[in-house]
Parts: sequence; structure tokens; C-alpha cells
Amino acid sequence: LEPGAPPLRGGDWLDETLLLGTGHTISVQDMGGRAPRRTVTTLQAPREAWHGWPMLLPDGRRFFYALGLADGGAETRIGSLDGDPPVRVALASTTSRVRLDSRGYLVFAQNRALIAQRVDLDTGSLQGSPVRLAGEVFQNPSTGWAAVDVSRNGVVAWRAPGIDDAQFEWVDREGRTVGTITEPDAYTNFDLSPDGARIVTTRRRGETGGTLFLIDPARNLTTPI
Repeated sequence: LEPGAPPLRGGDWLDETLLLGTGHTISVQDMGGRAPRRTVTTLQAPREAWHGWPMLLPDGRRFFYALGLADGGAETRIGSLDGDPPVRVALASTTSRVRLDSRGYLVFAQNRALIAQRVDLDTGSLQGSPVRLAGEVFQNPSTGWAAVDVSRNGVVAWRAPGIDDAQFEWVDREGRTVGTITEPDAYTNFDLSPDGARIVTTRRRGETGGTLFLIDPARNLTTPI
């Protein structure tokens, strides 16, 4: 993003397609370099304040995104890279990013609870009754970002509220700890490189802000970026 650009509100990628929420609109970038970055949503001011938290659907052409309203409300929509009109998802107002599992369940945060419900991707209608997965999930009060993700086989992972120090651990598929990385510290967001050789993370400073660090698990070495 260019200096002075609106805050980043999430991103997602599938194959060589990268979606970014720039705070006002959603843009797409072809990581193969075949086309320049372009916007794929249009902000309808003054009613709409921002678009963000995109998630590409398996077809690689449609995507979920959150839409913040100027009056403080929010909507969830399904957009299209092909320019088709967006479809409104029949969710009650939530600024949460949403995740979709392989069975068609939409997972999202609402009033700090973690909810799952089936969705029709063509009409945006919800099907059946909502299922409460957890009583509390961390959700940023200013941006709406919810700390939740869903694996391809339907396993849901989320972060509970709280700002205690965190310890990085290696965990096997049975949930057993098989190793630790570094000492506990005020780590928050993180991502693991595809080869498992590096971890990028944020170390919190006070109540707001933080610094990026790169962790080398093999050497147990933490380096500021």
C-alpha cells in the first residue's frame, strides 16, 4: 500500500489471486503479474463507510466481504471478480470477517459469540438454525476483525478474548504439545511460512500497537523486522 493509504482490512488469496481490503474498497491483484491491481467493489457514499475482510470462495471468482455503514451498522455481501452485482447475505449486523467450511457452513462472530450457519451462495440466504460454537471469541472493537479460521476439513480454530502472554508450541494432530518455541511474551497475530522454517508475529506494546518479529524455530531466535 502507498504511504497515507487507508488502513488494511484483511486479505485472502487462492492460487495466484490476491484480494485486499484497503479500508474503503476491495482490490484484486494477480500474483502472476498478468494484470495490474484493480478494485472489485464500489463504495456507495455516504451510506457506506468501508469494505473489508474479503474471503475468496472455492470457485476463485466470488468472495465474501464485510461492509461497514456510516451509521455504525454492517452488512455481509458476496462480490464477484467478474463485475456481477453483489449479493447481500442475510446476516444480522456484524462487522466480523466470515469463513466458509467445505460443508457450506458460514462461521462468524456476533456479539462476541462464535456462530456457524449454512448459507446458499447463490441467494445469500441462511439455512437451518444457527449453531453456537463458542461463548466468546476475540474481536477487535474498532475494526471488527474476528480471530477465527476454518480448515478445509471443517475444523474451526479461534482465539479467546484476553491479552495474557502467549507461548508458541508445536502441536500434533491429536492436540498434544510436542515442542515449544521461544519464551512466553506478548505475542498476538502470527503466521507460519509454508515450509515451517519461519514465524512472523506481532509483539504487543501496551494496549495499542506492536512490533513485527521474525522467529527462527530451529535456532530459537527472535529478530525484529
